[in-house]
Amino acid sequence: MIRAVAMALAVWIGLIAIVLTARHEVSAPAKPPVAVQARQDELARCRAIGEGAANDAACHAAWAKARARFFGRDAS
Repeated sequence: MIRAVAMALAVWIGLIAIVLTARHEVSAPAKPPVAVQARQDELARCRAIGEGAANDAACHAAWAKARARFFGRDAS
């Protein structure tokens, strides 16, 4: 009798594991919002121009916003 109960319990645990595994869905990563993409594009442009970015006002502004976001300050 105890064997039957143990076997039934093992079957139920197995079925629950199968159901929980089957229900897990992997979703595609969401695209970043447009504002985030614009920031990333601006920082990428600054990286691409190399040392010339040191004299570029737009790069200075982008870096300041990135620092503010990193340190948790208002980056607007």
